[in-house]
Amino acid sequence: MLLIYIWFDTIHGVQSGIIRGLGRQAYGSIYTLFCYYILGMPFALLLCFKAKMGITGLWLGMSIACIILDLGFALIISCPNWEEISRKARIGIDNGNV
Repeated sequence: MLLIYIWFDTIHGVQSGIIRGLGRQAYGSIYTLFCYYILGMPFALLLCFKAKMGITGLWLGMSIACIILDLGFALIISCPNWEEISRKARIGIDNGNV
């Protein structure tokens, strides 16, 4: 179970960097708080104590939250107009602003 969490958390780290580079940190941080504290923590505690899964339930709940987070981050990354972003970056590089 821990391996699943680590795998998706690694993807999350890469996606966080892309979102930071896009300047959309507010979206990423709000969505991260939502996934981990509103979805993940209650679900993990429910699996751990109500479903009597113990530590496996804790990791499963947080793994599911991390997977949902990765899917949402993929949407945040895929929505911008990448041609426009690259054009602005190219202008900034040419003008020496970067």
